[in-house]
Amino acid sequence: MSTPQAHHPLHQVLSKQSAVLGQLLQLLAAEKELLVHPSLDANTALAERKSRCLAELESSMTNLRVFLGENNPKATIGLVQLLARADTQDHAALSTLWQEIKDRLSRCQAMNLANGRAINLASRTLERNLRLLKGQPVDTDIYAANGRTKSLGGYRSSQAV
Repeated sequence: MSTPQAHHPLHQVLSKQSAVLGQLLQLLAAEKELLVHPSLDANTALAERKSRCLAELESSMTNLRVFLGENNPKATIGLVQLLARADTQDHAALSTLWQEIKDRLSRCQAMNLANGRAINLASRTLERNLRLLKGQPVDTDIYAANGRTKSLGGYRSSQAV
């Protein structure tokens, strides 16, 4: 009995993509942990690993585009339609794998946004604290009735450090 991996070449392309997304999820979780417990050395190493992982993800996307182009020269159908053309055994395995990729990609996007917000907040807080230490004006924001922030104007510390 042949396995979907041996029977359908798309399985290898999608498996690689799923594995890379799994690695990226782990790296984003590690990034979140570093936001809570910072370490310069660990952060540098994580940034390098994340960069390599994103390059692998781009390579797997290129492989998928090449596969789709080779198997759909007129670009008349998309991946979902190509999956539907696979035989029953392959279709089930490939559809499951494709759903896993979509789920992992969605989780990566959500984690990346959350980490980005935390990094942005930390950066703004650091910038504000530096301005206070330098005796420079600092805008103080509050929430207005519509939920947006509004400035109360600048605040200058009474003594510059």
